[in-house]
Amino acid sequence: LAVLERRRHLASAAITACTLAALLVCMVIAALFLEALLGLRARWLIGVLFTSATVALVVGLGYFLREVHLANTTVRIARRP
Repeated sequence: LAVLERRRHLASAAITACTLAALLVCMVIAALFLEALLGLRARWLIGVLFTSATVALVVGLGYFLREVHLANTTVRIARRP
């Protein structure tokens, strides 16, 4: 049960981080449109949002990779001959 709880936590963190990355990418696109349409100078904001999105995606994929590794080392399915 402890391993399953750890896997649940890793999967939840991965989903959260990847969802945050997707939301940040949407914010980057919105900021780019606002900059183009309204002439705002938001390059620093766009840079921060894009960097944050990239970091969140790397973190999410890292958690997902860790969960898959944990699943592969703890779950063994015997083959029938």
